[in-house]
Amino acid sequence: MGQIRLTVSPVDSIKDKVFDWCFTFCGYHTHHTGYVIIRGTWTEARTKMFDEFGTHWGFQYTSKEEAEVDRWGLKEVKIDE
Repeated sequence: MGQIRLTVSPVDSIKDKVFDWCFTFCGYHTHHTGYVIIRGTWTEARTKMFDEFGTHWGFQYTSKEEAEVDRWGLKEVKIDE
C-alpha cells in the first residue's frame, strides 16, 4: 500500500480562483438535504459559510457537479449574499 502525502492546503492550486463553490451539510443538520452556492475564492466562500452556519456544515466543492447534488437529490438553500 502506498503512502498518502498531504500538503498544507489541499486546494493550493485553486484557492485564489473564483468559483461558484458548493457546500453541503451533514446528516444531522436542518439542511441535510440541501446545498449552498457561494461565489468567490476558497477563503471568501468559506468565510461566508462560517458566518452563516458556523461549523455546522459538511463539505466544500468546486461545483454542484463535483458535489453530485442531482444524484443525491439535494435542494439549494438560499442565503443573503
